Amino acid sequence: MGLETELKLALSPADVDAFQHHRLLGRFAVDRPRSHRLVSRYYDTPDCLLYRHAISFRVRADGEGHVQTLKQKGRTQNGLSHREERQWRLSGPDPAPEKVPAGLWPAGLRKQLTALRPMFRTDFQRTLWHVRLPADSCCGNQTPADIELALDVGCVVLENDDTRQEPILEVELELVKGHDTVLAQLAHALGRRVRLTPSDISKAQRGYRLLGYAGDGRG
Repeated sequence: MGLETELKLALSPADVDAFQHHRLLGRFAVDRPRSHRLVSRYYDTPDCLLYRHAISFRVRADGEGHVQTLKQKGRTQNGLSHREERQWRLSGPDPAPEKVPAGLWPAGLRKQLTALRPMFRTDFQRTLWHVRLPADSCCGNQTPADIELALDVGCVVLENDDTRQEPILEVELELVKGHDTVLAQLAHALGRRVRLTPSDISKAQRGYRLLGYAGDGRG
């Protein structure tokens, strides 16, 4: 996986049921929605060097095994983000930073990777639709597109203190095929029935915020 193009939207708890039964999903979803639990642990050094270099590094249990993901800082505005993402399948839950090509780590950081430790985790239920939009199905100038639409409901929790957590309730529109302008057009069409608010706060940023850090969003 290379460049990830995604639009993140905040959803009100009162609108979850209406969103799941939205007529656009019923009309353009390729198949029935799939729902599964995702638990991810985010790793960093004790002084959060990865965060300081705008990198997020996690291992996610997805029900089929474990996937290691590295995301680098990209561009995020009004919920729309473009950033580099790399993934590696793992044989177990422990991170394997040695699988990451040296060029993806900032200069001088690779020698610090032995100090990586789990900082926080996300635990949420994801409901996933594969949406295929013909031309002009959302608005008059909309081009054809394939989009993965995810509804995530859960929380982010500090690894060493379960009492410190923050809720996750958001919709993610990830572009599979087509022009990225379609993401905003689909969000606008969905928003005619439910309230959706563009969000620049990533799941990783929520975790770092619990740790006392603030800054731009990461994976």
